[in-house]
Amino acid sequence: MSTHDRREFLSKSMALGLEPLVAGTALHSAELVVESVPAQQAPAEFFDGFKREQIKTSGATINTVYGGKGSPLLLLHGIPETHVLWRKVAPLLAQDYFLVMPDLRGYGHSSKPPGGTDHFGYSKRAMAQD
Repeated sequence: MSTHDRREFLSKSMALGLEPLVAGTALHSAELVVESVPAQQAPAEFFDGFKREQIKTSGATINTVYGGKGSPLLLLHGIPETHVLWRKVAPLLAQDYFLVMPDLRGYGHSSKPPGGTDHFGYSKRAMAQD
């Protein structure tokens, strides 16, 4: 499967998976196109009403956008995305959930610490520690 085919598959599968979340709203699955927007081009209006914070952990500084009401819901982006991935569904989810949307270390506006010779700095264990 080529890179283009994988991206198209993931794009379509994510849109279908999000469709139940927006059922009964003005959004339709055809409008749920998953696309990357570089972090430096992410305007504040993508997350109007949400707060932004840089959270210092033991290994990195994590860029985080959060807000909403209700039970907490952590939204982690895939690779090579950023928190901006959630911009279209965040306003809808925030009606029922308190959303936390960080950029993983090395992505978006989060810090990019050295990986080390064995790349442990970017292991799932290191990212989970953040």
